[in-house]
Amino acid sequence: MAEQRFENLLGRIVLYVMAGGDIRPALVVRELDLRLGLVNLQVFTDGVNDGEKYESGMFHTTSIFFDDDERKFNTWHWQGDTGTSATLVTGPAAVADDVDEFDDLG
Repeated sequence: MAEQRFENLLGRIVLYVMAGGDIRPALVVRELDLRLGLVNLQVFTDGVNDGEKYESGMFHTTSIFFDDDERKFNTWHWQGDTGTSATLVTGPAAVADDVDEFDDLG
């Protein structure tokens, strides 16, 4: 793992690895050991799509370590490190394209 320096994590949005490898956004609610990137998180789930256990849409998890290399269950990593990217499309053409997509859904 590359050397990381952790500071001011409180309130940051990070990505949490759930069972099965699903990744969900999480809010750092407590810093436990900044040398290790050890934190408590409030995780935002996809509600019942993640299972009945998560139907409220969030859960609290404690003593979560940073892991940017292996992305093991019950670890966190930075946003933007998922190997995917999103593109922001703006302007009238973007709105028109979105409307057409919804029309196609019927």
